[in-house]
Amino acid sequence: MRQGEAADDARGRAPERDRGGRWAYLAVSALARATVGFQFQAAPAMAAPLAAGLGLTLAEIGVLTGLYMLPGVVVSLIAGVALQRVGVRSAFAASLGVMAAGGILAATAEGFATLAAARVLAGAGAVVLTVAALKGLYDRFGLRELPTANGISSGSQPFGIGCALLAFGALGAGGDWRAGFMATAAVAVAGLGAAFVVIAGRDPGAERPVASGGPRPGPARGERAGLVLSGLAIAPFVGCFYAFLSFFPAHLAAFDWPPATAGLALGLLGWAPIVAAPLGGWIATRTGRPTTLAAVCMTGWGLTVVAAGLTGPTPALYALMLLLGPLPVGVMMSLPARVVAPERRGAASGIFMAFMFGGTTAFPALAGWVGERFGDAALPAAATAVTFCGAAFLSALVPLLLLERLAGRRTQAA
Repeated sequence: MRQGEAADDARGRAPERDRGGRWAYLAVSALARATVGFQFQAAPAMAAPLAAGLGLTLAEIGVLTGLYMLPGVVVSLIAGVALQRVGVRSAFAASLGVMAAGGILAATAEGFATLAAARVLAGAGAVVLTVAALKGLYDRFGLRELPTANGISSGSQPFGIGCALLAFGALGAGGDWRAGFMATAAVAVAGLGAAFVVIAGRDPGAERPVASGGPRPGPARGERAGLVLSGLAIAPFVGCFYAFLSFFPAHLAAFDWPPATAGLALGLLGWAPIVAAPLGGWIATRTGRPTTLAAVCMTGWGLTVVAAGLTGPTPALYALMLLLGPLPVGVMMSLPARVVAPERRGAASGIFMAFMFGGTTAFPALAGWVGERFGDAALPAAATAVTFCGAAFLSALVPLLLLERLAGRRTQAA
């Protein structure tokens, strides 16, 4: 990176040559993330017709749901390194093609084994797509604008989940689940077409693949600590939220929330990032204080969840969860760009996402173990698990604040 570009990036503005088509790319990135959410939710949303058509049990459908993200940690690491060689455009094409193939294979399945293989295949494509989309945003947006861009892109995934619920949720036992999986393949093909149209021009300079025999694609020695801190922050941030969503329904039921009210509350928690994530990114961009915004919101959300676990989910606590939780999403997804130079952000994106997928795997399991191990009559298992989610979520503040200090030093040096 030339000296002028380094100074520009340090001040949080994208280099001028990277500005062309960046908002169009953001739209494609959001469409891609929505495609991931749509395909991920297809299996649980079509539980009834899958059970009737293939004789699957609820446990098997649950396994099919989890298999979609099973390749996350390993595939994201491979994708990050590959991005340094093939570029974002090629990765977009390959990943959407794999997702389409997974959807077609699922539509032709005659039993659980083929469906499981199809979900793993489609999930691997979704992981590559997520890493590539993140890397493309890092290449096109400056540090000051990244929280807004990442907020819009990340907020589109729950939108895709919501679309799947609307499209497939009303299917009865006799619904055509094969057509449903073919629809996920068609959506992936449509995303592939949009990607080719929008990303058909020249990639930004920082996005060009590293030539064979060129510099090592991984983070430099001085960048590794910051990247690890980014990963240690994103793992509990995302993992504890997923764990919270896993145990919060049982916690609501224990306090006699009516099923319709509980369902609405959970739906709003899932859809809130669609609006709140871009809003939080915009606030961070306008104020120029992304870490302050993230720290305040994360502290408030973690303490609110702990309070809900200990005293019960009151409407006031729920409202705070709904408001504070999604606001820092764009800031948190932008963390590696603060400490890793543009030419090495491909591998950095993969490592960062590996931490995130690891968190989504580990924290729900850990929260369930804590609930069963330490729950008692005074604080039942679900309440104990929810309390743990809030307390563990607060642990993300330590690496976040250490990263802010490290990034400040890098900015002064630049």
